[in-house]
Amino acid sequence: MSNLSLHLFLLLLVPLISCQDTAPDYYWRDYNGIIPRDAVKGGANINGEQVYIGQVYVKNAGLIPAQINAGVQEVSVPTNGVQKLAERIKILCSVNNFVWVATNSTNLHLELVDRQMVIGGHEDDHGIIAVGRISYEGSTQIGKIDAFTVGDSHFRWVDANQQEGDVTSYDVLVYQKW
Repeated sequence: MSNLSLHLFLLLLVPLISCQDTAPDYYWRDYNGIIPRDAVKGGANINGEQVYIGQVYVKNAGLIPAQINAGVQEVSVPTNGVQKLAERIKILCSVNNFVWVATNSTNLHLELVDRQMVIGGHEDDHGIIAVGRISYEGSTQIGKIDAFTVGDSHFRWVDANQQEGDVTSYDVLVYQKW
């Protein structure tokens, strides 16, 4: 192997080795209406049934976190009003644990110092979105946190009446390797 080839090989290999200890072992899997065994639970609805963390691509909007209800192939997302989608849906899966950290729109970024927030997607022309949840009318509601707005990061979700909700106190999903 030539000296140049060896240097190129090492330049490519070193970042891969150094990332292996810090790369999270969670992933987004295609969702087809069936909940995988390793899907991350987000909480429960008013009937006590588990809700899950989803992600959907919305054309001209971005990659948006959404709530997945078992057996339902359609999700609703709060972006440019409420949009219902039945395609390009992913579900968050992992073999490790997560923690929900209580916070608010003013303190979100301070709560995330030395923590690894789960990136739920992005909004085109804005930035990164975090995964959030609240308890609303007896049910867990999964949605998006506008993490790109420091000091004013709101949580948005779609309620049972297909209305967009917006609050300033919520939980943010944080990856925690045990």
